[in-house]
Order: sequence, then C-alpha cells, then structure tokens
Amino acid sequence: MRKQLLLVGIVCLLIVVGLSGCFDQNGSIFDGSKGVCYYDYKFNESYYAGYYWVADEGYKYAIATLCVKNEAEQYVSTNPYHWNLRASGIEYPHSTATYDEGIDHQTVKVYKGGIFTTTIVFEIPENVNIESCSIVPNDASFARVVDFIRDDSLI
Repeated sequence: MRKQLLLVGIVCLLIVVGLSGCFDQNGSIFDGSKGVCYYDYKFNESYYAGYYWVADEGYKYAIATLCVKNEAEQYVSTNPYHWNLRASGIEYPHSTATYDEGIDHQTVKVYKGGIFTTTIVFEIPENVNIESCSIVPNDASFARVVDFIRDDSLI
C-alpha cells in the first residue's frame, strides 16, 4: 500500500511539473517559443501632472509616452502595473497621477499586429537625470512568453 501511494505521488508530481511551463497567464497552452513585442518611450519632466497633481517636495514627475507594437501571439497590456521606470539601478512604479483625466492614459490589451501609444506618470527623486531613465516591462508572466525589445523608431 505504501509503495502504491508513493508511486501515485510521484506520478502526480511529474504531471504538475510537466504542465507548469505549458500555460500562459490566461490558462492557454503555448508552445514555449517566445514572440516579440517592440516598445519605445520618451519622457517629459515636470513638477505637475495632469490637472491636479503636484510632485512631493524633493521629487518630480517623469511623464512617459509609451508605444507598444506587439508581434507576439500573447497580448501585451499597457496597464501601468506592468511597466516600471528604471534609473540608476532603481525601479520606480507608476504614480497614481497616471489616472488623472488630464493624462492621456488608457489601459488596453495589444494583440498581435497591434500598436498603441499611451502615457504613464512616474514620480522620481528630483536629482535623477531624466536622460538616464528607461521604461522596462515588469510583469514576469508576460516575460515568460514575450521578448521585449526597444525600438527607438516607434516614437
């Protein structure tokens, strides 16, 4: 009986391990080959964002225009939670100023062949040089199935 339970446990473990890499975040099966998503961005810096936001003392806003051109089978989201600003080895999440009605942000799913431009606001320390900043995808589930490549001709 003990050997049978051990055998059933091993078989279950092998099934779980074997299937764990076969599903994307939507539960769809993918073949393991990564698609490519091209993206580009440019920054404007300001102490104000949208209609109502003023940067905290010692900080400023990096207002990023982000363009995503997807050539992968998997969709890519423009949700600000999926993108960070990287500067001097530090990653900053988006600011809630992104959602101000004066900011041209829209969260969409960009499917294969789609191209979309949106705006994301980041609050960063005042001493950060905007020229040293980059936008990076931060969602590990997308990174499993999509290679992100910067294409500076998009913007």
